[in-house]
Amino acid sequence: MERGDFQHKPDSPMRALSFGPVGQRDIVYLILDDHRRVDILVVLWMD
Repeated sequence: MERGDFQHKPDSPMRALSFGPVGQRDIVYLILDDHRRVDILVVLWMD
């Protein structure tokens, strides 16, 4: 699945977060409300 597939769906259980000085780091995570849990799926760190 491409990041863009869920990037624009704020209510989706799968979400992405960019961070860092110029947004060069990404985390993709899955929210499991029924289990009250968040699973980290991908961490991308570019220098």
